[in-house]
Amino acid sequence: MPYRILTDSCANLTNAQTKENNISIIPLSFNIEDKQYKSYDENSPVDLSVFYEYMLEGKRIFTSCANREDIFSVMRPLLNAGEDILYICFSSALSATFDAAGLALADLRREYPNRKIYIVDSRCAALGEGLFVTLAARQKAAGLDIDALRDWCEANKLRVCHWFTVSDLRYLKQSGRLGNLAAAVANLLGIKPVLHVDDEGRLISMHKVRGVHRAIGRMVDQLEATKSDDAPIIWINDARAPELRDALITEIKSRMPIAELYTGELDPIIGAHSGPGTLALFFLGKER
Repeated sequence: MPYRILTDSCANLTNAQTKENNISIIPLSFNIEDKQYKSYDENSPVDLSVFYEYMLEGKRIFTSCANREDIFSVMRPLLNAGEDILYICFSSALSATFDAAGLALADLRREYPNRKIYIVDSRCAALGEGLFVTLAARQKAAGLDIDALRDWCEANKLRVCHWFTVSDLRYLKQSGRLGNLAAAVANLLGIKPVLHVDDEGRLISMHKVRGVHRAIGRMVDQLEATKSDDAPIIWINDARAPELRDALITEIKSRMPIAELYTGELDPIIGAHSGPGTLALFFLGKER
């Protein structure tokens, strides 16, 4: 039986990437001053330069998990066309999307009782999720059936390492990750957190350093300590921070060869919580 890999817009994959790997995308939503937008629309992409300018201007932005209608609108046509479904979902610790999708999938299993409709909690985010989904698509292309690929996903998802830092702590404060005083003092002192996504898919602060270039060095220290290959696959997100992205790449290349490098700009759902100036590093490791 043919099957389709699905993911959501938090994977930060482009139209070209989804078409190349035959991946379908379920969009999450965000609101700017009471107007709702889809974070992924194949025919009308979000202008990220405008989005991050709104954030710098102080406009409050709210995000929403994927809703049932969007899930059904993507999945039902595939099921009607004879394809089974493997949905690799944004971390359940960071969004209610996994729970909402689980309820929707339960309804679809009743509607299509003879079909395979699976969901995997990736415990990943941003291009960490995108990297994981892309590697899963490569396994599918190599011949894995849907059951074998689901098992591969469960066995390998905690190998996807996420390390990142932010330029302005006020956005983490607004999202409830940091207190008002802590954010103000840290910004004043030039303190940059080095954060990662743990085995439960949660956002955890691991280190605090003075200055963004020390944060970059600490991120590469983590890469060096836990990478699973001598020449790793490196995926990088940034949010309007090309100079920091280039500094990160330069630091990595000074320490090790790179087997594959991909960079992309951070999507609105994650960016709304971390803000412009976010820099994130993703790779496969022996452990997170």
